[in-house]
Amino acid sequence: MMGKVIRLDANRMVGALEDMLEKAESGELTSIAFAGKLKNEDIITGHLNCNFGEHHRLSSEIQLDVIDRMIKANYVTPER
Repeated sequence: MMGKVIRLDANRMVGALEDMLEKAESGELTSIAFAGKLKNEDIITGHLNCNFGEHHRLSSEIQLDVIDRMIKANYVTPER
């Protein structure tokens, strides 16, 4: 079953993480894949409660989000 995509508020990093923590504590969040960049440029990655298929799907959803943002940022309406 395909669910809807719920985007986190990109302007509230701590709040977004707290929202995810609440969903995890309540059992609503069942699996996660993530990547983050630290101040020193190190990258942290992880996946929890994911089999290979779920890990791939979650990673793909992140890539689709990037593509969607790029299109929206660069779309120019053709003049008529």
